Order: sequence, then structure tokens, then C-alpha cells
Amino acid sequence: MAARSTVIQAARDLHLSWPTVMDAFKAVAREVVEAPLPEVGVLGIDETRRGRPRWEQDPDSGKWRLTRDRWHTGFVDALGVGGLLGQVEGRTVADVLAWLSTAPLTWRNSIRHVAIDMSATYRAAIRTGLPNAVVVVDHFHIVQLANKMLSLVRRRTTAEIRGRRGRATDPEWKARRRLLRNREDLTDKQFATMWNPLLDEGKIGQTLLTAWIAKESLRTLLALARTGADRHRIGQARYKFLTWCADAGIPEVRTLATTVDR
Repeated sequence: MAARSTVIQAARDLHLSWPTVMDAFKAVAREVVEAPLPEVGVLGIDETRRGRPRWEQDPDSGKWRLTRDRWHTGFVDALGVGGLLGQVEGRTVADVLAWLSTAPLTWRNSIRHVAIDMSATYRAAIRTGLPNAVVVVDHFHIVQLANKMLSLVRRRTTAEIRGRRGRATDPEWKARRRLLRNREDLTDKQFATMWNPLLDEGKIGQTLLTAWIAKESLRTLLALARTGADRHRIGQARYKFLTWCADAGIPEVRTLATTVDR
């Protein structure tokens, strides 16, 4: 029998009925599910799309109500060996708190950090259910938010100044992909091809480059986490990023700075 095979495949390999193999699987799984949760130092929480939503109509009121959510919330041991600790249907504050309420208090007290994406819902749930834990956001989602900011600035400035959507002949459209790449991943020629035409374009290009510098300044701040920098150096990088965003005069850039600072 192949390792990690499905129940139906295991039944075929062993020449047994599906119910027989499923009963054996449930017996083994029950031991794992009912075992006490391992001590977790860093809890990871993220959403997972699972299937399609299901709606049912209330026979009395005629209103439709959601009976199966397409989104589930998973809880994992982010740095340990516990793997998937649990999963609940939905991604609201109540859904997260409902799962946390089933965990022993001693287990919850062992959690020092909680890693999430930039979700206000998850953050609110952690502040309520795990008030002593430090909320941590992974760098991927922070940089992703900065890249979304750049795209928003590009679309808005093009619409306001050109009075239309971007076209393939526009310098900001040609540079759209390079604006989203990391500076160190661009060759000098690629960087010049992006920078010079935007600089010569006037307000549109200069606004985009200002926003791009904000993104790279944020990445410089995040990169310090891998160097063991002291708080003074981190504070300087943070001040430089926030000051640049405040002086930029670009709404999307200031919103990014406010979100990151929060």
C-alpha cells in the first residue's frame, strides 16, 4: 500500500471494503485528535478557501442564510512540530474565539507570539482571546501591501492626470512590473529603464517614484530583522520610513505608513 494514500485507495490495495478501512482510519485519527495540544510558542493563524459556499432559504421568512462558508481558519504550530492544531469554518472574530475557548488555559498561556496576515479581524480576535501574546505579521504580507499601494497610486494618478486608464504606451504602464520588483533584483540597466522615463514624465512619474522609494524604505526596515540589528538602528530605519511617507503627500503612501505603524 502506498504511503499517504486515500482511504478508498487503501481499501483497493488491501482488497477490503471502504467502511472497514474508514473505521480503522477513524480509530487511529481519534487518538491524534483527542491527544492534548502540544505546547506552542508561536501560533500561526491564516484563512483557507475550502469548496463553495452553501445557502439555504428559510421556509418561514423566505430569506437566504449561509449554511456553509467557503472560508475556513486554520491554526498551526508555526515554529514547532505540532503541525495543524485545528480548523474552524469561517474567519470572523467569533469563529477564532470559539476555537480558542476550547483549548486549555495552560496551553493558551504558553503562546508567546501569534503570526497572522494583515487582517484586522484576526488581530481583534487575538487581542481578546490571547491578550498576552505578541501579534506578528510576516514580511510577505507587508511587502504585498506596499506593492498594492504602488498599483493604486499608478492607477489613480493616470486617471486624474491623463483622464483615462493606462495604455501600453504610457511610461508608468511600461514600468508597472519593475516597480513591484525588489531593487536588488533589478540590474542597473533595468533600473535605469524604469527610473529615467518616469523621472522625465513629470508629475505621474515623480509621484510613482516617491511611492516606490517608500516601498523600498519599508523593505530596508524589514530586512533588519535578519541582521540582529539593535533597537536604535531599527528605530532610525522606522523613523526614516515614516518621515518619508508623511512628507510624500500621497494618500496611499500615508495610509500604508499608518497601517504598518499600527
